[in-house]
Amino acid sequence: SGIDFVELPCRHYYCWRCMETYSKLHVKEGSVLKLVCPDDKCGCSIPPKLLKKLLGDAGFERWERLVFQKTLDSRADVAYCPRCETACLADEDSAQCSNCLFTFCARCRNRRHVGERCMTPEEKLISVQEREKARNLSKGNAGRKVSASDIFSIKEILRSSVMCPHCGFAISRVSGCDQMLCRNCEKSFCYACGKPSSQGHTSEQCKIDREKLRVKVEVNDVVRNMQKELKLALSRAHPCPGCRQPNFKVGNNNHIFCETCRVHYCALCHTVVRKSKEHYGPRGCKQHTVDPDFV
Repeated sequence: SGIDFVELPCRHYYCWRCMETYSKLHVKEGSVLKLVCPDDKCGCSIPPKLLKKLLGDAGFERWERLVFQKTLDSRADVAYCPRCETACLADEDSAQCSNCLFTFCARCRNRRHVGERCMTPEEKLISVQEREKARNLSKGNAGRKVSASDIFSIKEILRSSVMCPHCGFAISRVSGCDQMLCRNCEKSFCYACGKPSSQGHTSEQCKIDREKLRVKVEVNDVVRNMQKELKLALSRAHPCPGCRQPNFKVGNNNHIFCETCRVHYCALCHTVVRKSKEHYGPRGCKQHTVDPDFV
């Protein structure tokens, strides 16, 4: 009629019928978190009192239920009971249903298994397949068999996906930048590092941080390799019996001269050698032997 308009808290004005259609469409499709001011640069929330007038009692009740459901789904400490689908508060990896009192694992949603390894997604798929097969056989049906290709597909999807840091939902990127919006909880995060998006966390800054981390890891690897080589070299050294200075043999010659204290000594018995002719020979130490480390 030209006179029925809606004024939002952000001071934007819209046609009442348009806002009514816009609100009902989002509630019907379940995208209630996107039910905000239609202006692209605004995003102001619509007051519940106004939504109740636009949606009606039945639509507003569905909106409240969906918002509550989305809020639960966005919480990492909420798990759903595998028996009655009641929302439960998880304590680390276990949760107890307040409705049916069933205690279950918040990860695989099976019976609580303290001290046992949790099943991987592909192992859970095989377990579900076996249970479904047994159920179908009891009913006289063969049932659909989950093939190895299905398990391989799940592995590939999980391998190429990044878990949303807000709700744990697996997200796979086809193209575009690293700033991702989770379809489950409607929150953004960085696909490159898997951290929640923030004002200072841009794609360019993330790339710089990852490059710094890569350089730091490479430097640490170089230092670690040098330490290993030094440790290996010192294990092959023969300390001087006088000053304990590590010295190395020249080839296979066991006669070593310490430059620090100017003493000759034997690498086999680690004693000072006064006269080499008397120390080495058939009745003494062998002057030329191969160290076990060099074999």
